Amino acid sequence: MKKQVIFVAGIFTPQKALDNWKEVLKEKFKDSDIITIGKSYSYLDIKKMKKITKKCLSLIKNNKETILIGHSFGAIIINSALNKYKKHNVKQVIIIASPHKINKFGMKKRKAILGYSENATKGIPTNTLGAYFDPVVPFFTSSLKNAKHKNLFTEHFLSILYNKKTIEKILDYSTK
Repeated sequence: MKKQVIFVAGIFTPQKALDNWKEVLKEKFKDSDIITIGKSYSYLDIKKMKKITKKCLSLIKNNKETILIGHSFGAIIINSALNKYKKHNVKQVIIIASPHKINKFGMKKRKAILGYSENATKGIPTNTLGAYFDPVVPFFTSSLKNAKHKNLFTEHFLSILYNKKTIEKILDYSTK
C-alpha cells in the first residue's frame, strides 16, 4: 500500500502555494500519494474549517501510512482530526508556524468547535517549526509539548509557502 503525505493549508492559502508544496513533496516522497487540502478558506468560515477537518479525518481513517504537514491554521485542523480518531496510521506530523499557544481573537472558540487538543500528536514523532519574522503567528507560540521544535529565519507566508528552497529546508530538517 502506498504511503500518503497530506499537506493541510492555513487560512487564505492560494492554489499557487499548494502547487509549490505539492511539487516539492512529489520530489521528496516519490513513491507516495501527495494530497493538499484547505485552499483559500477564511478565519470566519467555520463551516469550511469543519469541512476541511472532516476531509483530513477521512484521509487518516483509510489506514495508509501517513505523514501530515500543516501550515498555520492547517496544523490546528490536523490536531483536531487526530484528536477525533486514535486508530490512525500517522507516522509523522510536521507543523509549521501554527498558533498552538494563541487563544485570543476567537482562536479558543474555533479550536473548541473543531475538537482541537494540544495532546493529539502525543506518541507520534512531531516536529514544530516557528518563523522568527512572523507577524501572524509569533515563533514562541508555535511549539507543542511533545514535539521537537526549531525556529527558522523566515516569515509566515512568502518563504514558507512559495520559496521551494525553504520548503525543502523544512522537510530536510523534519524528516531526518
